[in-house]
Amino acid sequence: MRIQQKKSPKKALLIAGITVLVLGGGVYAYYATRPSDDKHSTETANNDNPKTNDEGTDKTDDKTTPTSPGEDGKDTPKQYEGDNPNTDKSLIGIINYKSVVDGNLTLRVTIDQSLTSGTCSLKLTSAGKTVTRSAPVITNPSSSTCEGFSVPVSELSSGQWTIEITVTSGNRTGTFKDKVTI
Repeated sequence: MRIQQKKSPKKALLIAGITVLVLGGGVYAYYATRPSDDKHSTETANNDNPKTNDEGTDKTDDKTTPTSPGEDGKDTPKQYEGDNPNTDKSLIGIINYKSVVDGNLTLRVTIDQSLTSGTCSLKLTSAGKTVTRSAPVITNPSSSTCEGFSVPVSELSSGQWTIEITVTSGNRTGTFKDKVTI
């Protein structure tokens, strides 16, 4: 005579619960590691010319570009990263290129504000010697730059030079400093 054993529903529930947890963890891991569309929205919103993009098409995605009415009545992209630099009283920027090329010290500056006019004054100093140059401001769509400086190294002695570029536009001024070794 055989004794029949009843199958426990607890074992089936335990297996089903573990399966649900594993699947749920997998779905969570998939969405947690997937690139977010928020990054694309910020890049699109910060694009100053929404009619063009890297692919060269003229399409814009209005769903990813939050807008607000501008002064001219057109929709303008909202700025997400800090205050508008064009309203600052001082000019902000960086010396983003300094190198000796073909016997010339070449310097380039990026100014965070969009300026319509202005002057860039370069002052290089080392061991009591000073070299100066001047260049106009060049306007870009969302920033500005100096026309650039190219100083023959024959005018400079070897060693470390202090770079000081002062940008003046109207009543606003900014000074950018760096060092270079010749």
